Amino acid sequence: MSIKGLDTSYSNAFPNVNSDKVSTLVQSETKETEQGSSAATAPSSIVTLSDKAKTASTQVATSPSFMEIGMAARTKLDVAKQQGAEKTGATVSSVNLNHVDYSAFSDQELAAMNLNSSGNFSKDEQIQAQGVLGERVRVSLETYRGATNDGDRRGHAMAIDALYTQMTPEMRSVLGWTPTMMNANDHMLAGDEKKFGKLSLAGILAHLETSKTEGGITFENLAR
Repeated sequence: MSIKGLDTSYSNAFPNVNSDKVSTLVQSETKETEQGSSAATAPSSIVTLSDKAKTASTQVATSPSFMEIGMAARTKLDVAKQQGAEKTGATVSSVNLNHVDYSAFSDQELAAMNLNSSGNFSKDEQIQAQGVLGERVRVSLETYRGATNDGDRRGHAMAIDALYTQMTPEMRSVLGWTPTMMNANDHMLAGDEKKFGKLSLAGILAHLETSKTEGGITFENLAR
């Protein structure tokens, strides 16, 4: 199986990592008051949100849309191209996109650029963004290349599944990572585990988190 944008075959199986559950505490108090000879019952409900619930609520309310992410990426790219033009003495329009520094762009911003979510990226810029995102995947998986070439695809498989779990739908679309591909990945992993046994997942997750500092895909080891 060939992963879009990469030149190595991969496979995968990694259990989904559970997210933190947001909880709320509901307290109800009923008070009875008497005025003269009449009695009235006035129920009141007090809802207390946990700190995690408040954080999650704030994030949802303030999360930018995919179009807004594209607009932010457009601004970043314009600045990067301007800096490139100043260094080389070229015009902004003639700056080689291969020479632009994309380290400040998030994975989701690259996806927004490729999918042209804000409608203001050229075809060349879209293609470049896809290539940069694919390169980040390659960096994250590079450590497993040797074993994969020797026929043991377990590390690659489990790493791919872990990355897929944390990718946004837009990132998966840009990379061409589909449910069909992941099912095939699981099938190959199962076959290799029968041959070689199971690998430790902890080491793979730790590696993926570290690889983001070396230019890989952003990954958070939630199993720590």
